[in-house]
Amino acid sequence: MQRRVGFKFEEAWLLWEECEEVVKNSWVDAVNGGHGLEGIKARIWVCGENLRMWGLSKTKPNAKEIKLLQKKLEVLNSEAVTEESRAEFLEVSKNFNDLLMKQEIYWAQRSRVSWLKHGDKNTKFFHAKASQRRRRNHVQSIKDRDGNWVEEIKDIAGVATNYFDSLFTAGTCS
Repeated sequence: MQRRVGFKFEEAWLLWEECEEVVKNSWVDAVNGGHGLEGIKARIWVCGENLRMWGLSKTKPNAKEIKLLQKKLEVLNSEAVTEESRAEFLEVSKNFNDLLMKQEIYWAQRSRVSWLKHGDKNTKFFHAKASQRRRRNHVQSIKDRDGNWVEEIKDIAGVATNYFDSLFTAGTCS
């Protein structure tokens, strides 16, 4: 069950309300993945696969729809203002702005990926950035539920497992 292409989370997915449901359902569905780090790894893999499948139609913004909404706004703007046309203008404007935001996030994320792919990978600058990122992403210690600092890798994994288990299996808020 190995994925051929690496999973890439799309920031624009966060603008879709269903994204959170996909993650929660994936986390719960992957309970049979084992315990400890193997269980977390299995859950993350299932979550990534489900997000990838769900996000196929939502990743790239529809340029035709953006142009269509832009023309509709121009037409509505040129007409006489009525209560009906004002409501329609607001609705179309909201959809137009949502699509533009998704498009902006899409291209901003692509520009970073492009820089990493096509940048000079052997420069001092690149190595300094990679080292800085590695240091920033390394977890040396973490506080558990009781407020105690945990430093062993096995214990850090246990704290993370417990945290995400409680996060994704918590009941609804009242």
